[in-house]
Formats: sequence, C-alpha cells, structure tokens
Amino acid sequence: MEERFTWTPLYKELAKALLKYKDDRTNLVEWIYNELGKVTRGDGKSFVNYLHQKDGSKIYDIDPFSVFGIFNRNISWGNRTALLNKFKEHFSLTSSVPTDFNGIPTLDPRRAFFFSWNDDNDKIIRDQWTLFEKVLVEEDIEDAFNRVIDNGMPKYSLTMALFWIAPDRFLSLDSRNRSYMEVLGLAREYPDLHYQDYNKVLEQVQSLMQTGRTPCKSFIEFSYTAWKTAISPELLIPNGSQDVDMYIELLKENRNIVLTGAPGTGKTYLAKQIAKEMDAEWKMVQFHPSYDYTDFVEGLRPEKDGNGNVTFERQDGIFKKFCKRALLASETSTNEDVFEGLNDSPTVWKVSLAGTGENPVRTECLQNNHIRISWKDYGNVEDFNEFDGWKKDNPGKIVLKTFQHGMNIGDIVVSCFSSKTTDAIGIITGDYEYHAEGGEYPRYRAVRWLYQGEPLDITSINQNKTMTLSTVYRLSCSSQDIIKLVNANISPKHNNKEANKKPFVFIIDEINRGEISKIFGELFFSIDPGYRGEDGRVDTQYQAMIEEDDVFKKGFFVPENVYVIGTMNDIDRSVESMDFALRRRFIWKEVTPLERISMLDELPCASEAKETMNRLNQAIEETDGLGATYMIGPAYFLKLGKNGGDFAKLWNMSIKPLLKEYLRGFRKAATILDKFEQAYFNTRKETSSELTESADED
Repeated sequence: MEERFTWTPLYKELAKALLKYKDDRTNLVEWIYNELGKVTRGDGKSFVNYLHQKDGSKIYDIDPFSVFGIFNRNISWGNRTALLNKFKEHFSLTSSVPTDFNGIPTLDPRRAFFFSWNDDNDKIIRDQWTLFEKVLVEEDIEDAFNRVIDNGMPKYSLTMALFWIAPDRFLSLDSRNRSYMEVLGLAREYPDLHYQDYNKVLEQVQSLMQTGRTPCKSFIEFSYTAWKTAISPELLIPNGSQDVDMYIELLKENRNIVLTGAPGTGKTYLAKQIAKEMDAEWKMVQFHPSYDYTDFVEGLRPEKDGNGNVTFERQDGIFKKFCKRALLASETSTNEDVFEGLNDSPTVWKVSLAGTGENPVRTECLQNNHIRISWKDYGNVEDFNEFDGWKKDNPGKIVLKTFQHGMNIGDIVVSCFSSKTTDAIGIITGDYEYHAEGGEYPRYRAVRWLYQGEPLDITSINQNKTMTLSTVYRLSCSSQDIIKLVNANISPKHNNKEANKKPFVFIIDEINRGEISKIFGELFFSIDPGYRGEDGRVDTQYQAMIEEDDVFKKGFFVPENVYVIGTMNDIDRSVESMDFALRRRFIWKEVTPLERISMLDELPCASEAKETMNRLNQAIEETDGLGATYMIGPAYFLKLGKNGGDFAKLWNMSIKPLLKEYLRGFRKAATILDKFEQAYFNTRKETSSELTESADED
C-alpha cells in the first residue's frame, strides 16, 4: 500500500525548531556549509554549492524559506532523505524522516533560495523571518505577507514555502495545483496575489473540498491529488468518471438525452459534470406534480402597479428565459469582442518563442496562453531606461527588463515564426511572473492569443523591416495595422458565427415526476432534434401578447446551441406515465452502478465498499420481481466516508430501509431481506434459486 504524507510531521517540527535561529543566522549559515555540505552528489559536488553571492562567494545570511528550499528541490529522494537526516540530528527532531515526497511542490535546483543580491537584502531576509514567525505562532500574517510580496518574492513561490511549513493551513499555488484548480473551475493565474487575494483562493478551494467537488479533504490531499493527476491525466475528471466524453458525444449528436438507472448512480451529478466538461452555461430545474406550462414556458403572472392594484402580465418561464439567453449569447459573438482588453494605444512587441519555426516550447506557449523567456543570461540585472530595440552591449539586461517593465497589460505581442512572418498574435493579459519550478523558461507573461494559424507576412506593415531573432523588442508598425491583419486572417473559431456558439445545457432532474404533456405543450415539436433553430418555430399559447422587440416575437424555437439532459430513476411508479412523444425525442442512456463504481475510489475502505455493493447488487438482480433496475448505486456507499467506514450503520440507516420499501407487497419480504443482509455482510453465500423461490408476489 502506498504511503502518503509521511513528510508532514518532520516538516512541521523542523519549522518550529528552525525559529530559534531567527537571531542567530550566522551560525545557521555556518552549519549549512559545514554539515550539509558533506552530503554530495555522484560527482562529489555539495548540494549547497548553489548558495552563493553574485560574485561566487559564500552567503553570510539566509531566510527560513531558503533553508527549507535546500531539501525541497528537484533532486532524488535518496538525497533529500540524506539532507533531512542531517536536519533531524542537528535539531534533535523526534519525527521520522519521510519515506515519501509525493505531492510536495519543489524548486528548480539551479536557484532555490528566496533572497536576492540587492543592497536591501538584509531587509528582505528580516521580513521573511517575521512572516515565518507569525505563521508558526498563528498570528495575523496579512501585513507580513504583503511586505514579502512587495519586496519582490515571486508570489507562487511564497505560497509554496508557506505550504512546506504549515500544510494544514496554506495551499501552494505551484503550476500543478493551479492546473488542477483550473479543472475544478477556478482561475489558473492570479496577476495580483496580496494576502486578501490569496486568502480568497484558499476559501474557494476549501469550498470545493467541503461540497465534494474534489475528493480531497485537506490542502495536503489536494496537492497530492494535483501531483497524481499530473502524472495520470485521466484522473483529472472528478469521481473518476472517465466516460464523460461518451455522454458528451451522445448529447451533441442527439441534442436531448435522459440518464436513467438505479438510485444512487450519481445521474444528477453526472449531468452537471457533462455541462461543465462542455464548458457550457447550465441551469437545472426539478420537475414535480405541481410544475406546469406557466413555470416552464410562459404564462400570466400577477403584478402590482404603483397604486397597489393587481394586474396580470405575460412572463417567460424558466426554459424560455434560458433559450433566450442562449440565442442572444450566440448572436453577439462577433469579431469585435475578440479585441477586448486592448490598451487605448497599445505597443506592439515582437517575441521569439524559443526561435523560429515549430518547436515544443512554441507549442506549449500557444496551448497554455503565455509567453516566456529562458533562464540563461537573464539573471538579476540593473535598471535601464531604453526599450526601443535590441542592444548589443548587454542583450540579457534589455530582454529581461523589457519583459518585466516595458510590456504593459493590453499591449500586443507578435510571435516570430521567421524573420518575415508571424503565426501567432495576442494581447498581454498578465503581469511579469517568475516560476522557480519553470525549468529553463521560468519567466512568464499571460497572453490571450487572437490569431494562431498559417504564417503571415508582416514586413509590409512593419515598414518593410525583417524581424531579428532577438527575444523581445518593440516593433515599428502601428497597433491598428496589427488589428487589421488579425481581422483579415482571424481564426474560424472567431469569425464563424455558427462555430462560436457557446453551448447551453438545461438539466431536468426527475423528469418523469412532472405531467409532461402539460409542462411542454407545443414545445414537443420545437424540442425535436430535427427541428432545432428557426425551422422549429411554434406559436406559444400567449404569442399574441409578446412584445415587438422580443427575439421570439415571430414564434418560439429552441436554439441550436441548447442541449437538454433529463434524469430519472427507472423504478419510480411515475415512469409509465411518460409521454411517448417525449420518449422518442430523447436518447435514453442507462447509468449502471458498475459504470459509476469509480465514485468510491477515494474512500479509505474503497475495496471493501465496492465488494459489498457488488455482492448486494448481484443478490438484488437475481431476485425475481426486482432485477437490475432495483440495484443500489455507489452514492449510498459514499456515506461511509462520513461515518468512519461503519458498514453496519450504513445498512441500518440507509440501505435496509430502502430495500424494505422495494419489498413492500412481497409475500416473503422478511426472508428476502435476510438474504440481502447476508449478501451485504458476506455471512452466507446465497444461490439464485433460493432468491427466486422466495420472491413470490401477492
């Protein structure tokens, strides 16, 4: 069995022990060089050689986060263990040295410290020790956090350091965690990250964990899960539902789908997940016996006027409002909104995404919406005031400072495909960022790409000049020329109105519990997959009362970008009342407990829960009068995660009452229930003949 989180006790204990060196840092630095320097790589070089001043001399001061960085670099587990053994011995720590390091974000091994070589280095280190202390004594850290950020520490690196020393309270916003957050619906990039912004992110992630959007229950588990999904991308889909793409394909092909199946198979959750995976705007309503046409399509509603008199006005129902929103959203998708976010007078910058032509770095930048420059030659450099072009005297300084301070959010960037062509044009959307874990290319600017495609000749609008291969410099052409170029060659995803329609998914939970004919009315025609769009116009019951400027004045229709998902349990008595006209307009897809069994993967008792569910469902399926439609879905077994894995409690409180309801009216209900209990607890192996024989109905 895989060991997890063995690092947390030692890390937290070491942080507290390290605090005593806050005012004795000279001895701390001496110990690092003398003792940790004895741990060497295969080539005999010390693992602390990278700790040096700009001129190569030894450091004389250090901050606490850089101490943790010594063993939180991308080095082998064996070397990390050897370093931690030194810490354990020197600080007299009682916690065991970790046997696993999975899920811990790490620094680039070439520069793994958090201070600089500037004149204000003393203040930078002092402020970091102050923040470190406030974290450990659990005081308010807002002011201390903001000072460290304002001193220039890379924002994501700071969150990484806080996670190392207090993983129960802080989450690292390293690239892996942010990728996982993006999958769960949060932003990937945070241009401003002072403490209030960081605290808001922590609250958002905690909300995801509390509401079950992710199987994680702590920041430690979250970081581990992000690491695990990074090496196994198929795990990114929540609850392990790796077949969501199949349902999306069915929905796109048929427009309408009903998810049927046994109770507890997560049909409603699956419907929401389908909508989210489609990046759709979605709305959910639950049908019930009182729901009618007025609620769903349109009807007369009472309204009070200014004098207190009650009048009746026609108002759209929830589905008609939803369709109107979908229609208007698709109609406003034009080329004009492509250029949203531009400065009033944007500067045009040339960038080289690791040279010309096609290469992995270029592809990565275009796919992940950013530009980045390499590690080499672009270390800490002095200020300068010249941004007008490439300077031969010190190109590294010019490039980095231009990248940091010359570019503004809202400027235009042109990617150099060759000396005369560009194949990508975008708008800068984020401030300068430094990612210590970024490998050879750690410096980033977020970009929204306007154009990606065949290389375009830019010499005609750049005053007939070619583009050098220098990493970053200002072009002489005007922004208006670039905008015209983009408009003339814009990607089909922008200029094809039909392709740009955002999907809208309308979810009807328990669709069989409403009186379908009364709710849908004449919409049976317009909801048909073959009559989507204006070809499916119908006059609604209150058509004569619709205002002149209403988009449905000439008749209602379901826009082509609207998809409908219904959910229902097959065993509900109301299933038989489903209108055949509705049935033939939907694809019916059964969701079985076995298909959704991966919902249980994150339970501590996952294997036992799966075996128990399968044994019980086999017994139910083999029982005459019940069958597969009465099986128990995995959602019921998720309760084991909250009751401490108490299978007996789950049986008595949830499953037994449901099975008794199933067996209402059976002559030998008690006998059958006893056999189900034996199957659940695996106390006796029943036979299918016994179950069939005892299932006589009155």
